[in-house]
Amino acid sequence: MKIILAIIFIVLLFALLNYYIGRRTLTFVKSYNFEINTIVFWSVFGLLSMSYIIAKFAERLLPDFIGNAINIIGGYWLAVMLYFIITILVIDIFRMINKRANFAKYIGINSKNSDSVSGIIVFIILAMILAFGTYNGRHSVVRNYDISISKEAKNISKLNIVMVSDIHIGSVIHNGRVASMVDKINSCKPDIVLLAGDIIDGNMDSFINESMWKTFSKIKAPLGVYAVPGNHDYISGNTSDLINEFKKAGIKTLVDEKVKVADSFYIIGRNDLSSESNSHKKRRSMEELLKGVDKNLPLIIMDHQPYHLEEAESNGIDIQFSGHTHRGQLFPNDLITKKIYELDWGYLKKSQLYAFVSSGFGTWGPPIRIGSRSEIVNIKVSFNNK
Repeated sequence: MKIILAIIFIVLLFALLNYYIGRRTLTFVKSYNFEINTIVFWSVFGLLSMSYIIAKFAERLLPDFIGNAINIIGGYWLAVMLYFIITILVIDIFRMINKRANFAKYIGINSKNSDSVSGIIVFIILAMILAFGTYNGRHSVVRNYDISISKEAKNISKLNIVMVSDIHIGSVIHNGRVASMVDKINSCKPDIVLLAGDIIDGNMDSFINESMWKTFSKIKAPLGVYAVPGNHDYISGNTSDLINEFKKAGIKTLVDEKVKVADSFYIIGRNDLSSESNSHKKRRSMEELLKGVDKNLPLIIMDHQPYHLEEAESNGIDIQFSGHTHRGQLFPNDLITKKIYELDWGYLKKSQLYAFVSSGFGTWGPPIRIGSRSEIVNIKVSFNNK
């Protein structure tokens, strides 16, 4: 019942926000004395505002290029909704203040042209945000960190790790973007590569149809490439297909598993939290995962969602890699993620634990980023070898 009520509330809120945006848009259009058929306007506006939902429900029924196009349009509309509301709110506050101070007259704005002027301002701001956000979302950066672990790693004194999370392969991220990601990974000359979940977005179609396993197989890492599933990998219902495709690429997916690398350190892959609701399989506790592990060696764990960092800290984990948060992806959503997670992006030192949370390589929903960047994380680790 709680889930049903939550869904009803979200649908009503979504409808009301879009109705408000539609009304303000119609007022702006009419301020230029354009003749517009309101039935046609609301029909087109309704399809536009519902395009993301339509794409998600009908993507299996539509040809790929149509489904992808509707998905992208719908994604952009979600961003338009957010920044339209914020911009209009600021303009309305300006109007309230102006009623008392009447300073707008000094810049040529009066009650007769205020709707047309505010409409132009909103249009320019939204266009700039979408253009900048699209560039920001498609051009990744490499984040570099240098850390030191106070443990011996036997045969290894230094380790160059590259970690990537939240690729979200699907309607937006295709083989070309994945190839560019692989090139950037290889340019870091990693010893080992870790893929920390949410590899795919909605389904495996793009991955399989474009034979992306071949692209992933070009990652050059002498100590191997390892992955863990994320919540989107489970939501899509194709986790087993992803694991099989990764096998073809020489990538080992760790689902509540651990592996000892070069007899020098451990890579531990936790099953995602969402596995319990999506596959009805309870994930193993940290204590169970660490049974038989030599804790004198460095312990590196991947856990897609960065909850309960204290659990890794108390169990002697040296490095944790996570993603999931996207750093909010669109400002001011990062203010929310900062409240939810102890670490929603970047780096945190807790006792012996180094925790890293990536904003991710790809995007979810709107193919844009404001206040966050598409990134690849490169960590150079020094061990306390004698």
